[in-house]
Amino acid sequence: MFKYMKYEIRGTYKYFLGVLALVFILFTAIYAYISQPNRSSMLGDLFMVLSIMILFGTALVVFLNIVNSFRKELYEDRGYLTFTLPLTGIQIVGSKLLVALFWFFILGTAITLYNIIMVIIFIPHDLNVSEFFQRSCKAYRKRISFLSS
Repeated sequence: MFKYMKYEIRGTYKYFLGVLALVFILFTAIYAYISQPNRSSMLGDLFMVLSIMILFGTALVVFLNIVNSFRKELYEDRGYLTFTLPLTGIQIVGSKLLVALFWFFILGTAITLYNIIMVIIFIPHDLNVSEFFQRSCKAYRKRISFLSS
C-alpha cells in the first residue's frame, strides 16, 4: 500500500507544486499591493479581486483534480492496470485518500506559513511572533468553546 502511495505522490507532485507556486506568486503580489501607501487605482482593485478569485478557483481545481484522479482509477484504462496490482480495492482507495489528505495538508500548511512570512515581511508594525501565536491560540480556543456550547 505504501509503495502505491509513493507512486501516487510521484505522479501528482508536479501538478500540486505548480499550483503552490501560482498561489505563492499571487499572495506575494497581493501583499506587495496592500503594503503600498497610495493604492487607490482602479486597476489595482481589479487585480485584487482577480487574485482572490484565482485563489478560490485554485482550491476548487485542486479538489476537482483529486476527484478526477479517483474517477480515472475506477472507469478508465488506467483503472484496469491499477486493479491488477496485488492490492485490495480498499487498499487502493485508502491509499488514494491518504495521498489526497496529504496534499491538502501540505498545501494548507505551506500557504499558512507563507502568509505568516508575508505578514512579517510586508506589515511594518512591530510584531512579536510569540504574542501573535498566543492571541491566535486564544481566539481559536474561544471559537471552539463557542461552537461546542
